[in-house]
Amino acid sequence: DKVHQYATSVDPRPLYDLHVTNEVNGKVFILLRIYEGDRTPYYVHNEANIYVRSGNITDPISLASPEAVELLVGKKDKARLARENYIRIAEENYNDGLKAEERKRLKLIAVEKAKFQEQIENAKAQGQQPPAYHSQYYQKPLGSETSMLTILAQPYYPQKALCTPLDIKTNMEQIRYRKGSTDFPDLNVKPIQEGVFRFQHSFDGGLSCQQVFSTGLLFLADDVLRVDERRKHIYIETLAVHYVMFLKALKNFYSKFNYQGAIYGYVELDGINGAQLKRIVPNGYRGGMFWHEDEEVPLKNKYLWKVEIETSLLHDDQSLQDHIMSFIKEIYWSLGYEDVSDDLLKAFLKENGWLVEPPQVV
Repeated sequence: DKVHQYATSVDPRPLYDLHVTNEVNGKVFILLRIYEGDRTPYYVHNEANIYVRSGNITDPISLASPEAVELLVGKKDKARLARENYIRIAEENYNDGLKAEERKRLKLIAVEKAKFQEQIENAKAQGQQPPAYHSQYYQKPLGSETSMLTILAQPYYPQKALCTPLDIKTNMEQIRYRKGSTDFPDLNVKPIQEGVFRFQHSFDGGLSCQQVFSTGLLFLADDVLRVDERRKHIYIETLAVHYVMFLKALKNFYSKFNYQGAIYGYVELDGINGAQLKRIVPNGYRGGMFWHEDEEVPLKNKYLWKVEIETSLLHDDQSLQDHIMSFIKEIYWSLGYEDVSDDLLKAFLKENGWLVEPPQVV
């Protein structure tokens, strides 16, 4: 309790793990691991000093020492700039991938039309009725009718590579997380600078982009828009499933390549374009949730949720579940809903095999 109390007096709160061994002869060991602090400088509430750790020595530095404080602030700025740089690279890769996929679509249509023209000429030569043209390819520009869910996460300070890009490709089976017919990251990735990459589009114009960098950045962008004869839908369950899958793959990646520390990122839903939302309704759920035919259209066309977690959370099943439930509630609230219960979310997690059951009390 005292360790936790001390930690809460530090701003920003330091990253640490604490374990108590089994009791032997009335005694235990308290094992405390404190990770290297990237979010410098650290301040202790109601103290005029900040502290710097060097080897096994902790030195106090007065706040009146601007040179020393500037060095610590500079470390934080470098971390922010490094993260922003890799986000920019990932976004550029996405845009370049979209352009390349659009060129591929147009080329496929051109080849298809050339073959169809041959069929028309052959039909005329034989005195037959020319066939009607029905393209098997999407006819609108890619990205013109999508609602993109983007999830990105990376180490707080991506200052060095955790592995090589070849390591990622070689160990993809151990990194990826599979749910039904969907997996992340996909096995069919190709090399890019500092990582691996995949971009594809479906017959109905849906887009998907996956990126994994050796510095620890993971990127997933998927079209979550569903269109039927009457209207356009976005299922909140799809957002939740993608987020859980992403966190599971993130855990696998950081475990495989030994990263421990803070994780920064975001979840973005862009291009709602009048689509109606569908709330989560687990199969057979009877917890007072009404059936919803008429759903509201979100207020905005684009939403962004920041993600700031620690790797320790990924390895604590109960803490991870609490985070997932809290994050889904935040999505609900942002999109205009507040009637989501813990029971419903637990039913959703159980349906997908993710529910952490509390230990039985004997």
